[in-house]
Order: sequence, then C-alpha cells, then structure tokens
Amino acid sequence: MKLKSYILLTVTGALAAASASAQNLASGYFDDNYEYRYQLNPAMGNDDNGFVSMPGLGNLNVGTNGTVGVNKLFYNIDGQTTTFLNPKVDATDFVNGLRNNNRIGVDLRETILAVGFKGLWGYNTVTLSARANVGVYVPKDLLRLAKYGAENNRYQIGKMGAQATAWAELALNHSQKLNDHWRVGGSMKLLIGAGNIDARFHNTDLVLNEDNWVATVDAELNNSVRNLTYKTSYNDRTDREYVSGFHYGDFKLNGIGAAFDFGAVYTLNSDWEFSA
Repeated sequence: MKLKSYILLTVTGALAAASASAQNLASGYFDDNYEYRYQLNPAMGNDDNGFVSMPGLGNLNVGTNGTVGVNKLFYNIDGQTTTFLNPKVDATDFVNGLRNNNRIGVDLRETILAVGFKGLWGYNTVTLSARANVGVYVPKDLLRLAKYGAENNRYQIGKMGAQATAWAELALNHSQKLNDHWRVGGSMKLLIGAGNIDARFHNTDLVLNEDNWVATVDAELNNSVRNLTYKTSYNDRTDREYVSGFHYGDFKLNGIGAAFDFGAVYTLNSDWEFSA
C-alpha cells in the first residue's frame, strides 16, 4: 500500500452554538479510494472513475465537534456502553471534567443520489444531499443537576442555547486536469431551505418544590420555518399571555439559494499533493 502526504488549505465559518462549514472536514478525504473527495475540494476527479450512489448504497457523513469529549458522555461499564447518568459513573469525576459552558455540535450529510462520470473534457458529478447542522451549549450546573439530582430547592442555571438548521443541496461539479501537475474544479450548488431554529436562554431560575417545579426563564426563540405558529395561553395571576406550545401545518420550502465552491490541486510528485 502506498501512502500520499497531503497539505490541505480550507476556509470555514462559525456559529454561536455549532460550527458550520461548506465542506465536511472529518471525512475520508485523505483516502485515494474515497469517491466523495470532491465534496471537500471540487478539483478532485477520482482518477476519472465513474460511480453511482443511491439510498442504502450511498454515503452518510456525520461530523461532531465541541468542548465535551465523547468519553465524558458515554462510558463502558461492565462491558456495556452507558451514559454519564449511570449510577456507577462517579459523579465527582464527571462534574470536575466539565467546563462552565459546554458546547456540542453535529453536522450531518446524507447523500441521496450521486453520479460521477467522465465528459466535457474533465470529470463531473451530480449530487443530491440532505444536510443538517445541530448545536447546543449547556452550563455546567445543568449537567450537575442531571447527575446529582435535586440536592437543593433552587438552581440558577444561567445561559443555555440550541440551534438547528436543515436544508437540501443539489450540486453540479466539474474538475479539469490542466497538465501533469495542476487540476482545478468548481461546484455550483442549489440550496433548498427546510428550516432554522435558534433558541437562547439568557437566564433560567429553577425552584423545586415538593409538589411542583417552577421555572422562571428569560429566553428568546427565533425560527425560520414555514407554517410554524405559536400557541399562547392567558395567565390570570399575571394578566399576560405566554407561549404554551406550537402548531406546524403543511410542509413548505423555506427559501432557495445558491453557492459556489472552487478548488485546485497541485501534484508535486507521486508522494506529495497540495490541495486548496
């Protein structure tokens, strides 16, 4: 087996609760036999080998990021995988390993249909994918409450947040080999929005009584989902209306956009390849 050394340059952006990027950095990109390297760099041509991908035979790419390691949420107890809530997981060790604010993000790309073929003086791919990006950040005190249980009757949780975005992506990709060293490529994408929800809890005060729990929350919820409406109920004690639920009607597209990716690959020799 022959190994190649790659140097990769890329640009990404970030959101408050989770990172969002045009490409999945955690993938099989550095494997020469990975058919979907063009999703990270549109200049990749798969050595001009054609392929067809469909549901059940396609590509599922899941990337995670955050400030909490997987080993802090899942444990191996008596040969079985369990969560931090298992009583056999030491509570002190778990809490001491947390930060004051903990962030967890998940980026999902499911390839619904993809076709790669040689033509038009280069290599081409047509890809239809479903994508989602989810991120949450929770304070240490909330996880401490979940682990230890109710030790006091009042908790000031602090700031929390969650964000979720879902969309479909239709991408047309073309790469061209210029000479023995250079290959360039570009991708044109049609983006179809499904929805976006951004919830921010600025302050949460939780009072645990014997017969009820009362939460006082200063929060805001912003959403961009067609046919999603709020339900409200009137409170006699405060003479105000409060959000009490949601109603979602028939699904409708949440907007259409476009994106363009460009890439280049420089092959120095059989061992070194530079990708941008």
